[in-house]
Parts: sequence; C-alpha cells; structure tokens
Amino acid sequence: MKKALWLQLPQFRPLENLSLPQDELSQYNRLRLVPRRTPGRAQEERRYWARVQEWLRLPENRWCRVYLLLLSRRVPANQCHHYQGRRGRLLLYEPFWIPVSWEGHRWIDEHREQARVLNLLCPLGRYNSPVADTSARIGPEIGGRNFRL
Repeated sequence: MKKALWLQLPQFRPLENLSLPQDELSQYNRLRLVPRRTPGRAQEERRYWARVQEWLRLPENRWCRVYLLLLSRRVPANQCHHYQGRRGRLLLYEPFWIPVSWEGHRWIDEHREQARVLNLLCPLGRYNSPVADTSARIGPEIGGRNFRL
C-alpha cells in the first residue's frame, strides 16, 4: 500500500524515519516566503509615510474632504486618499493626494460612483494608470484646484 502524499514529501516526513540529527533539525526550517515588497518599494513607502505626516499638518489638508463636500462639517483628516491609486510613481505624487478621515475613506470605498461625481476618485478605467505626460491635465478639478503633473 502506498503512503499518503504528506508522508512522501520530505518536509512532512515523520521524525522517526529520519536517521541523522541534522535531518531531524531540517524539518523545523521554515520555507522562505517571497517578500511582499522589493527593497526599493519599501524605501519609497518609508518616504511616503514621512511625507504624508508632514502633508497632513499643512493647513489646507487639515480637514476631511469628504465631510466638507457632503456635510459641510470640519472633521480632522488623519489619512491620505489617493485620487488615482498608489502604483509606481503615483504613491509619491502629492497633487493626487486627498486628506480624509477614516470614516471618509470608508465612504469613498463604499460609494465609488458618488465619489467620482464629487471628484474624490478618478474616472473608471484610470485607477492606478501610470502618470504619462507631465504637461497634460490628468484629473478633473479636485477641491477647487486643477491638478497638473
């Protein structure tokens, strides 16, 4: 009778079948996982978090844009929403950053069509698309400013 598959694979072999101590200890070695980020991207993200903290301290970024547009209320912003995504150079591209609170960020995620109407989210099909031309107008007017690259 053939042994079960998990007994045939070396990393799942029972310890009694192993003769040498190093074989026994090798069973405890974990498989290495693929890193979630490249070292370059990890460095970009560290710069990003530092810049976001500074950016949120600016007077024009102090209040949540969602609350201002929907309820005309001032609620402190504590997060950065990305109008067109975070892929590649968009992560550090400040003109597409929108100050939001946690609740405002959730509202954008749950009401995408309304967020597009309020210019809190880019048009359908443009999310995470790379920034190409530095002279072209990329997004609609957001929060009273036209954004150019």
